Amino acid sequence: MSGKPKIDVAGRRLKVGDLYLKGWGQEAIARELDTSQTTVSRDLEELQLAWETESLLDFETSRRLELRKLDLIEREAWAAWDRSQQPLQSATLSEQESGRTKRTSLTHRCGDPRFLDQINKCIAQRCLLLGLQPQPTPQGVLTDDTLPLATRLDRAITFASQLDQYRRIGGPGDAPDAGQPGLAGPGDERGEVPDGHSPVANRELNRDS
Repeated sequence: MSGKPKIDVAGRRLKVGDLYLKGWGQEAIARELDTSQTTVSRDLEELQLAWETESLLDFETSRRLELRKLDLIEREAWAAWDRSQQPLQSATLSEQESGRTKRTSLTHRCGDPRFLDQINKCIAQRCLLLGLQPQPTPQGVLTDDTLPLATRLDRAITFASQLDQYRRIGGPGDAPDAGQPGLAGPGDERGEVPDGHSPVANRELNRDS
């Protein structure tokens, strides 16, 4: 033993964690802290479990905090939207010989759509934090919904043509059609070649003659 002062378990694990995060190996940490490699390995297991737990807790805490912020922004946006729908009152004063005349008018408003846009952004951000957002389509990949109308129309026509051709030649399980190339028609049976020259030989003889 090198005679270095002993440290408590919590203090040792803190030093083990610091050295480990700096890239030190277990043997080097053990020599530096004057302890065994087994102890360092056990400390690292406890540290990694604690780090994982803290990360999960920090993530959930941060997510809840961000959700509360979104709730506040959305409430303010709704309140501003309601106010933007209230009639706008205005007054004018005019000078006349008989005295001042006050005129008031009301202007009806439909509401400021910018507040609705802010509300929509809050909803989208909340869905993203809660994992309710659909997965985006990878860049460069075209789906049926994103394909141009002309391309989808061409695909539909091609598919209909292939389906019609498939019906005409017969699907799986249908009886062979005599019109199909390579298939024996009705009454065609396999048999032996009759005695005499083969068809190939007959053609050769005719060519020589």
